[in-house]
Amino acid sequence: MHDKKRLIIIQDIDLETLKNFDRTNADILCIDVECMAKLQTSGLKFLSFYDFYTRADYLKNLKEKLDVLKEIFRELDARYDPIINYPRVFMGNYYLFLVYFSDFFFISEVIARLKNEYQDFSIYTSHKKEELDNYKVSIGIDFFEPFSIIKNRDFLILGLLQEGLLPEMIYSRSMDTLINPGKISYYLSVLMSSNKGLAANYFSTYLKNRYYIILNRNKKIIFSIDINYEPSYLLPFMGEYHFINPIKIIKEAKLDKKDNIPDFIETENDSIRNLTTLKNETFLNILKVYQRDVIPFISSFIDQMNLNILEFKPLCMFFSIGQVDILENITAYLSNENKIPVFNFQHGDGIEFSPDILEFNRYIEFNENIKKTLVLRSRKQYELLNSIKPENTELFMGGSCKIFDYIRYLPGKKNGKNKKVLVIIGHYPANAYKTLTGEENDFEIFNKHNQMFKIFKKYEIEAHLKIFPNNKYINYFKEMLRYHDLTSGKIIIQPNVEFLLGDYDMVLMEYIGSALTPLLMGLDVPVVYWSHKQFINQNVLEDFCRLFYLISNDSEFEDVIRKLKDNKLASKYDSELVEQYCFPSLTTPPEKIISDHIKSQISTNNVNR
Repeated sequence: MHDKKRLIIIQDIDLETLKNFDRTNADILCIDVECMAKLQTSGLKFLSFYDFYTRADYLKNLKEKLDVLKEIFRELDARYDPIINYPRVFMGNYYLFLVYFSDFFFISEVIARLKNEYQDFSIYTSHKKEELDNYKVSIGIDFFEPFSIIKNRDFLILGLLQEGLLPEMIYSRSMDTLINPGKISYYLSVLMSSNKGLAANYFSTYLKNRYYIILNRNKKIIFSIDINYEPSYLLPFMGEYHFINPIKIIKEAKLDKKDNIPDFIETENDSIRNLTTLKNETFLNILKVYQRDVIPFISSFIDQMNLNILEFKPLCMFFSIGQVDILENITAYLSNENKIPVFNFQHGDGIEFSPDILEFNRYIEFNENIKKTLVLRSRKQYELLNSIKPENTELFMGGSCKIFDYIRYLPGKKNGKNKKVLVIIGHYPANAYKTLTGEENDFEIFNKHNQMFKIFKKYEIEAHLKIFPNNKYINYFKEMLRYHDLTSGKIIIQPNVEFLLGDYDMVLMEYIGSALTPLLMGLDVPVVYWSHKQFINQNVLEDFCRLFYLISNDSEFEDVIRKLKDNKLASKYDSELVEQYCFPSLTTPPEKIISDHIKSQISTNNVNR
């Protein structure tokens, strides 16, 4: 039990307001790392959500609740199936529900614990009152944009805190704005990068792909849901085919709404409320909105997709990252029903390095409900995943076209006088609480950054921080660089990491689960991961440590930086391991391996149909 009776919760606040607000008999709680940095600058002590609800408890409780939620969804699916003519009305959108529910559940359980500790609450936010009020009344889901179910996370969190704690709301002005660069800015950043070979290849590949898309309009059809990532590299090797995204075609048509859909959710009201300690109705309301805005249009979408299949007669179906939402799940399901081969391309984290297949991976590229071929990157991936592959999954060791392309242009060893380190920044738990299924919580990350920047300052290291363009923590890192007086520090938004690697003496990764891991294997400079051994698959831990420096605390990091400064930090590049973990072949491009396999599958399937 905490001594204070009042809790001040800060989502965002400007420093002037921070100096003047009343902290009498009150504790302060920061929602994320950005406000932690501001309070640190002001010399104020603070708490985090994790002082009340630990990562271990959250993971244990979340797993139990997700098992219950999936059972509820399966019961609802069985009831809707004969009406909608689709067997997975809810489980077909499970990934997006998982992301939303992870946030909802975490905050709801934190609220239950806060109410046991404090009597009065205040919330400081940079959002305007009318923004929060409008969000509450206007929440809805666009059928063709299912991701709208998880937009405006700040509003979700603040709405739950308002509803659960009945706090005094203080609307503080924010001093900073986020940068959202556009495509032209990105193209210019690629053009100006030091890796001219990779930049030239990037634009050449882009123009070739546009050429093949236009040239092949009257040829045999392949349906490709999002011609990005790996499938885009196949275009020049599959010149006899034309790639079409059928969902885009259907989006232009008007879908018919099915009337008189029964409210089966009503029968599960109590079960859904009981998913949280507070019996909160927010998640129940989201499911009702989904029932109102999505379910009535599914039958019409199925009809339209069947018409497209009948008209275009696609020879196979590509999914660049698996089936993410209800639209992609329906499309893959209808492909199975029509005996059209489905190919999923493995995307995202280096899945062979994770201790287990994460919950959300099971419903995207490993989707056990869809019969498909999953194109893997390497022999090691195939070896590790073959024994645990889900039902309906055929594994094919094709390689990553993208990484093969990039590694050809990776720079060699670098030994600069003024040591420069590229720090690759991740997404933090407050950016999506499902990230807690990964590694550290926000407060642990905040402490790690303080240690990191302090050591950079001590050894006069020029640290450049590469963040995602849509990363909400730009202002956080500005504040941390100011606080630690890292005048040589720099925040990089564009271009992508692969165009930057030639400019640095060392690369620092702060999380394991990244698609960059196999790319960094091909880099002949020291690569350091600041994480923990328990977050790595023990079957590959020895290999991981042969390729990278793995550290877990500030003293180990200082030892690495001291060696870097003294020119004693060696690269761990290992061509044998690169061949095992990056490609099935170091000489044959994955584009050829994959396209040849797909063509043979198409030919065999046509004979059997």
